[in-house]
Amino acid sequence: MTGEPLTMEAMRQVVADAIGTEPAAIDDDDDLIGHGIDSITVMRLASRWRRDGVPLKFASLIEKPSLRAWW
Repeated sequence: MTGEPLTMEAMRQVVADAIGTEPAAIDDDDDLIGHGIDSITVMRLASRWRRDGVPLKFASLIEKPSLRAWW
């Protein structure tokens, strides 16, 4: 656990790192699939955030793959 609360900007940074882009390139409503995120990466993110105490599930994340929907 990181001990820090998950913020929208922290989420944006983690997603950007996972897909190899700059955080500024990802808008809140962008379809992350279009940015190159895949289901395995979404599973890893969901697992990471759950370990940090954020109750996100893979099914919810993959259903609406945008930062705003995840937030």
